[in-house]
Amino acid sequence: MRESVTYLALQRPMLSAGIGMKAVALIWPGTALVCLLAMSPLPLAVGLAAHVVLRWAYKKDPQVIAIYLKYAETADHYQPYVRERCKGAQRPIGYGRGVRC
Repeated sequence: MRESVTYLALQRPMLSAGIGMKAVALIWPGTALVCLLAMSPLPLAVGLAAHVVLRWAYKKDPQVIAIYLKYAETADHYQPYVRERCKGAQRPIGYGRGVRC
């Protein structure tokens, strides 16, 4: 039986300072804008804290942002149970129509 060689470097996302590029693009430009508008270095501490938390999360699972974005997209629409009054996808007559799984 043949086994294919899988290079982990090809499966992991590119990280910048330990977090993904989308997270970097979300945190630091917003932090810089708030710093400029507030004329205070305090938002830098908040941005650094967010960076540290996301770095910890990326260390646990490098796909954490992709997973969260997929969840945020389907959170209100996905229902893992059978709905009682589902009219769109009913079973044909004679095949347990009206019987819950």
